[in-house]
Amino acid sequence: MKLKWQIGTIALLSLSFPILMWITLSRLNISYQQNLLTTGQQQTQVLGNSIEQYLIDYDNHFTGLIAQPLTTTAQLNGLSDEWQELPTYDLGDHLQFRLGKYKQQLYLWVSVKDSSLLIKPDQDRLTIAFGDADHINVKHINRQAEGMVSNPQNKSLKAYWHEIADGYTVEIQLPATTITRLGIVATDTNYANQINHYGHYAQNNIQLQAVFNHNQQWYQRLQQITPDNGRLLLTDNQNRQYYEINKITAKETNNDWLTTVLYPLIFATNNNGVSHDLDHQIIQQAFSGGQITLTLAHPPAHRSLIRTFIQTIGWLFGIAFLLLLLFLSYAMLLAWRIRRLSRQLRHVLDDTGTIHKQLPSMKAADEVGDLSRDLHQLLAQIDQYTDYLKQLGSRLSHEMKTPIGIIQSSLDNVSTSQLSTEQQEFIKRAVKANHRLKFILNQLSSLSQLQQAINNNERQLFDLNGLLQELIPAYQNQHHQIHLNSAKQAVWIDGNVDLMAQLLDKVIENAFDFSTKQLPVTVDLSIDSNQRQFKLCISNQGPTIPTDKLSTVFDSLHAYRTQQSQTAHLGIGLYVAQLIARFHQAQIAIHNQYKPEGVIVTLSGSHQNKPSPSH
Repeated sequence: MKLKWQIGTIALLSLSFPILMWITLSRLNISYQQNLLTTGQQQTQVLGNSIEQYLIDYDNHFTGLIAQPLTTTAQLNGLSDEWQELPTYDLGDHLQFRLGKYKQQLYLWVSVKDSSLLIKPDQDRLTIAFGDADHINVKHINRQAEGMVSNPQNKSLKAYWHEIADGYTVEIQLPATTITRLGIVATDTNYANQINHYGHYAQNNIQLQAVFNHNQQWYQRLQQITPDNGRLLLTDNQNRQYYEINKITAKETNNDWLTTVLYPLIFATNNNGVSHDLDHQIIQQAFSGGQITLTLAHPPAHRSLIRTFIQTIGWLFGIAFLLLLLFLSYAMLLAWRIRRLSRQLRHVLDDTGTIHKQLPSMKAADEVGDLSRDLHQLLAQIDQYTDYLKQLGSRLSHEMKTPIGIIQSSLDNVSTSQLSTEQQEFIKRAVKANHRLKFILNQLSSLSQLQQAINNNERQLFDLNGLLQELIPAYQNQHHQIHLNSAKQAVWIDGNVDLMAQLLDKVIENAFDFSTKQLPVTVDLSIDSNQRQFKLCISNQGPTIPTDKLSTVFDSLHAYRTQQSQTAHLGIGLYVAQLIARFHQAQIAIHNQYKPEGVIVTLSGSHQNKPSPSH
């Protein structure tokens, strides 16, 4: 696992503390709410039993049409904005109405589905019957154009007629008298002059329906049994309100945004007819006349405690998330510093063989800084050792010149003496060994100064294709054959002609040495289709190189020859070729081929633009 993810995982543990507090507080609150629920359900059960007993002892008071309270005075304008929240009474498919009450004034909204056209004023009409046990009023509202109803016979009614696509609606303000019974009938005469009646109509008469009115005695009874800091609401099965007794004196708190967001996520519930929030607990129970809804206000101390805990948890979560972000940011910064150090170490040795000892974070006072400084010291020691090795060849060659010269002069003096054939053979072997030793020392001296000598050469654009055409014929002789497949155009590269000739000499010499007798060496030069890259391939047919040796053939002092050669080889030919290729910003590679069997050396690099003629 990467370092940043390890630190991130540890940072996630910082969330465990607020989560544990959340779980603990949630369990405590569940226990507390369960106690409140048990108490509330017991109180609701007592209320339900009391109400049921009242219904038995007295008449069934909860019957009739219920006028729902309006928030404002109904505006008789044909719009139904103030009626939207009120439930409707549906009388078949063609008529529905709503009954509302504002203070002591009753209002009626009636909607009728009737698509027939107005033929005579009294053929389509709405009939309203209302009154009490002693007196009934019947009012007819004939179908008319949009607007207030103007009928001298209905002065006690105020109404507004509103035509809609599939019928009409009428808003009515009933007289300010005691109304205990109400009936609504819509008369519709269709195109075939058939008369239909919709609403409270049966046996050719309007059927009056009872209207529910508050009973003061009932109100007092409910007032007595409603608990303190509680609200009792009695409704029918369609949630129409009979009575409301409100003894909640404590005002709802204006919760902060943190409490508003977190409390429903942690504590709020709504199931099995019970719901609660920070301020209230609501319990519902059915009775024979409808439904009892008891709302119990939570004690202020409980609300304050819960609010304090929620704010504490919220701040703890905020701090934990902030710490998590800081941990992740630090982990990413630390991983970036380590990656930068690793990237610098991968490129500490450049193409010229120079070791760059300067590393990032060397001035940092932490462990990464310590690691960077330790690596800097290690690189300094390696650099010193590398310099020593570079100078070793020259020093060894210088120190060995005098002894080798003495040995050579001594051998020369001895060879002039009268010696036997066997002694002369020994002298010849000693001379050859001395010459080989002298050659080795000269090669070591040259190798130590080679890289610096190559990099000090001047650069210029030259034509590689022309260089090949000039050099290849010189390699042809009776022992070796070479074929050139030159490019169709000049191949301009930036470098040094003499160095490139030396590279070709090293590679072609190796190709000749490893070629099967009488089989030619092939040289191919080409340019890609984009005119940006050149590719030079030198291949021979002969033995292949073992796979495990391919990665080391360009190392210095590396030789792989299965046959003895007449000349000494220190294994620096391909190493020199690689140095020259780097000088030309090119890549040199070697790999085996199998049809036919042999080895291919590939040199590839950038093809430069043709130089402009000098003036």
